[in-house]
Amino acid sequence: MRARTISVASFSSKGKPAVYLLAGIMLLLTACNRSGKDKTAKNLPSDFNADTARVSSLIKQSNDFSIVNFDSMRFYAQQAHALSTKAGYAPGVARALSVEANYQRRMGDYSGAIETVLKAVHIYDSMHLWTDLVKAKTLLADIYKEMGGEKGTTAFQEQALVLAKEAEQMAEKEEDYPGLINALNMQGIILRDMSETINRPDLMDSAFVLYTRGISIIEKTGKGEEQLAKLYNNISQVYNEHLKNYNKALEYQFKAIDINQKKNNRISLTYNYNTIAQVYLNMGNLPLADEYAHRMLTLCNELKSPFRAVNAYSVLNDIHKTRGGV
Repeated sequence: MRARTISVASFSSKGKPAVYLLAGIMLLLTACNRSGKDKTAKNLPSDFNADTARVSSLIKQSNDFSIVNFDSMRFYAQQAHALSTKAGYAPGVARALSVEANYQRRMGDYSGAIETVLKAVHIYDSMHLWTDLVKAKTLLADIYKEMGGEKGTTAFQEQALVLAKEAEQMAEKEEDYPGLINALNMQGIILRDMSETINRPDLMDSAFVLYTRGISIIEKTGKGEEQLAKLYNNISQVYNEHLKNYNKALEYQFKAIDINQKKNNRISLTYNYNTIAQVYLNMGNLPLADEYAHRMLTLCNELKSPFRAVNAYSVLNDIHKTRGGV
């Protein structure tokens, strides 16, 4: 018995603005269709042949590269997509599409990323792959969050928050603790961004509660430990920007760096170096602020991540102004 064949568009996208409205419609249909527990096993091929095993291996390789090299991440996802399409293996198609959406997001192609991830959402929902659906909704929330952050658009941030809350509720129902922690972390990040956009400092307190709840779940369940470094990083940002406790901010950042260096998680290290540069800038230690901002920029260029590079240049510009530059 073979998994049902599903036809999907190629990875390329011209990024139509109408995709933002499509996102809302697709997700509403997703919510209406959901019922019962994860039925993954009922939808997978009974003989689970070599092709599907190969797809799983390619997706794993792709995800492994997501923290060190985006081009390699995409390369393995494209192989998985081609093999899954040939074999009629819909879960593999969807997982490859999710990786492609992440790649498009990293390259700043937000409309293309939304269009791509919605195709994955449709497959996950139709096959009752709830854990995958939680990840896809959280990814979609992240895309809207980044659009809102770059453009200072509250509507995108609000949409991101709705999606992250939907992911949280679904993860709780399915007892998907890693997915739950990821959704809580995403909500905290969005609230932090919104606190600046709409001048609501109290939202930083709400973000802090969400981050600490995520850590508590890790401590109680032993699951989701791979997200601990992200939570440390984000707690550090609250200490730096809101509570003005710079020593505490550095303490949490170096905890995160210790984890990310051991895993060679270069994309996460760009966030760590960014925050540390900002902390040292706030402390008036310009040489160390400059050092960590340049560390971030070097990694961003190696990763070919324009979105992250923009943040690095922003910090360097702040350092330049503090030194008396124009």
